[in-house]
Amino acid sequence: MRREKIIAGCLLLAAQSTQAQQVQYSGWLASFNTIKLKGKWALHAELQLRSTNHIAQLQTLLPRVGLNYQVRSNHVATAGYAYIPNRYRAGAVDGLVAEHRLWQQYIINQPLSKAVALQHRFRLEERWLPNVACRGQCVGKNRQPFYHKVSLLQ
Repeated sequence: MRREKIIAGCLLLAAQSTQAQQVQYSGWLASFNTIKLKGKWALHAELQLRSTNHIAQLQTLLPRVGLNYQVRSNHVATAGYAYIPNRYRAGAVDGLVAEHRLWQQYIINQPLSKAVALQHRFRLEERWLPNVACRGQCVGKNRQPFYHKVSLLQ
């Protein structure tokens, strides 16, 4: 009985703290496409739209293109380019600021069963931001995100 009272009290406290938080909505719409070319080659075409301010304002437009090469049946290497205008507000700047990215990735698809597979994606991105976005402190920034994805196959 005492444990139930403690749990109920914790839930009430959690409910109180969530009431004080401001609710913001954002949206993310994405399309990822692979267009088969000749032999082991394919074209990677992706478009992402990200919004803020209750989905009313475009925050980021992310078109990304690349060239895929199928190394093995479950291994794909890709290299490409992305032009990414991001909304930026600071000082006299209020608008979309362009970012350029060269990127390379290697994907390994690992089937675990007929219905479940793991996808391992290793991506390296070289980023070029304008000085206004970096406040004069960068010419290019590198990121090496490691991404793991579990996909349910149909």
